[in-house]
Amino acid sequence: MNYGNAIKKIREMKNIARMKLATDVGIASSYVALIETGKRVPSLPMLEDIARALGVPLPLLLLAGAEGDDLDGITPAQAEKLVKFGASLLEPDKEQNDE
Repeated sequence: MNYGNAIKKIREMKNIARMKLATDVGIASSYVALIETGKRVPSLPMLEDIARALGVPLPLLLLAGAEGDDLDGITPAQAEKLVKFGASLLEPDKEQNDE
């Protein structure tokens, strides 16, 4: 699992400063940096707090942090599709509806 990449991607997409995320979660911004670079792995309660602060459901954050090898019990092709699906949920909509 690579939660750090998912956290950083969501944070940047939502234009949330690292300091703001850290304050909302109650941790140091340097600790957020360690998580985002993969040097620390947050606990599940911290992931819940981070997801809440980022405004995303925890399952989306967990899925976005999944890597192919993390998805035991399914074929590599299925794992790749699932990882790509999770990543696609984090991409901003490229189509804009004219109203």
